[in-house]
Amino acid sequence: MIRSVAAIFAAFVVLNAVVMLGTFAASPLATGAGGAMQITPAYLAVNLAVSVAAALLAGFVAAHLAPVHRLWHAVLLALLMLVMAIVMMLSPPPEAAVQPKWYMPALATIGPLFAMAGGWLRARREPKGGPVADPPVA
Repeated sequence: MIRSVAAIFAAFVVLNAVVMLGTFAASPLATGAGGAMQITPAYLAVNLAVSVAAALLAGFVAAHLAPVHRLWHAVLLALLMLVMAIVMMLSPPPEAAVQPKWYMPALATIGPLFAMAGGWLRARREPKGGPVADPPVA
């Protein structure tokens, strides 16, 4: 149980680290006149692409670190991502929010889907009978 929680937690940390680094790297695309923050289509496209990559990697990490039932760990990560996205959509937006209305629903959809895809990519590497046990040490 502890390894399962740790796998999902580690995957969530990976997800957020990749998104934060990607957002920081894409920030020059959101600089308008006078250095003011201005959301541009290029910034949104890069941010969505980074979110897809982060979700795919996080799902893979959740499944890889899972002790058993690898795909289900990615599904649980996807559910966590969906709940967090719904909470963010229901929360009042900050005053500086200038994202298009479609942006958060898009993230709430593609994030969990790609997390499950990442988990599937890792889970399909298992042999048909499940994980192969290490040979006994003499």
